[in-house]
Amino acid sequence: MVSFGPLAISFMVVALQGGTASVPAAEEGARLARNVGPRKCLYNGVEYWKNAVIEDIPEACARLVCKKKGRKAKVILKPVEGCMCSQGSLRTLEVESAPAGRVLESDFLEDTETRASEKCWFNRKWKVNSTVASLKKHCVEITCVYNASATRAVLVPRFLPGCVCDESTTVAATNPTTKFPTNPPTEPQINPTTEPPTTPAACDYAKFSPTHSMLLPPNPECKAHRSGVTEEEKQEILSLHNTLRAKVARGEESQGDAGPQPKGADIRELVWNEELAQVAQAWASQCKGGHDGYANRKICSRNYAVGQNVFRKWGHNADSVWTEAIHSWYKEVAHMPKTYVEQFSGKPPSGKIIGHYTQLVWGATNEIGCGSVDFPSLLGTKIYPESKVYVCNYGRNGNTKNFPVYTAGPTASKCSEGKSTRYAGLCL
Repeated sequence: MVSFGPLAISFMVVALQGGTASVPAAEEGARLARNVGPRKCLYNGVEYWKNAVIEDIPEACARLVCKKKGRKAKVILKPVEGCMCSQGSLRTLEVESAPAGRVLESDFLEDTETRASEKCWFNRKWKVNSTVASLKKHCVEITCVYNASATRAVLVPRFLPGCVCDESTTVAATNPTTKFPTNPPTEPQINPTTEPPTTPAACDYAKFSPTHSMLLPPNPECKAHRSGVTEEEKQEILSLHNTLRAKVARGEESQGDAGPQPKGADIRELVWNEELAQVAQAWASQCKGGHDGYANRKICSRNYAVGQNVFRKWGHNADSVWTEAIHSWYKEVAHMPKTYVEQFSGKPPSGKIIGHYTQLVWGATNEIGCGSVDFPSLLGTKIYPESKVYVCNYGRNGNTKNFPVYTAGPTASKCSEGKSTRYAGLCL
């Protein structure tokens, strides 16, 4: 998600994940079942009593609950009363789908190839890289995928194309033979050059999620001494993103597995969105790294799902490293099969992560906003006083499974809003 520039300017530490002694799956499963008991559910390592709400999924009018089924409590994916979904082939896809076995986006730890056992504990059974529950009429399922920041497999909602869900939606009659769209919309329903004059007070983020990043209390463990993006850094972020996107659009990227990357007919120029930046900053200021989740980063001024790239670094140098961060995402192009441009499937044959690169060059994405925080962070037994978390939020989101990363074809040959005058090869 081009190799790094000189690393001499800053001391970088890679997180090494600790492990535990290997335990046979059957033995470990029996232990978990005994410890949880018949009146509790275990979901992503957290115990819930029966009748507890585990997670609300407002985008799909659904929720995960712990309910007693028969003699034992089980995790159930159920629809929310009073909230309906309609299906149809004209729906604009807003939320990406995660591939089995890997999350599409993940916290970037340079050169870390740590992998944990890719299995999830669900309703007293181990599940490996699979769908464990689904609501087809709500276009949502719960899948076991690998989370790179947690270095383990986790259960996450996976959204599928074809549904529009809200409290006021009337369920429309649908043709049972109607198929979901196979191509994304050619034009987002927004003006790519407009920046919304949005302030946190102008948006009720609770309607998206009670744990939205804008609503999180300050993290008492985060002793930040610098936060935010300067005007100079903003221009650096925009310039480098667009320069790299234009390089791909012009067919000048020879790397890949296999390469080279095809030319892009409709890769758009990125512009800054201040509300995206505000939400990215809110999450960065938690000093946690990792990702906040789609519902937790939605914005009021745009009706799209928001993608995200995250960079984390431990070090002693106070200098800004935005160029290094962006190149760290882009260098995943080395693992990008050129055939994935026409149909993104998340996990390449090599098993390497490519989601940061694909989000960075996703053709339909045309807005970006970023945040950053510098703070002292403990890694192992050492404190690194100039540790950093950089977050960029992207609209509309990329990394939608089975959709093209961009339209392969003659450079800027499908620019319905015109061509960029600042970056040769990009569309407006």
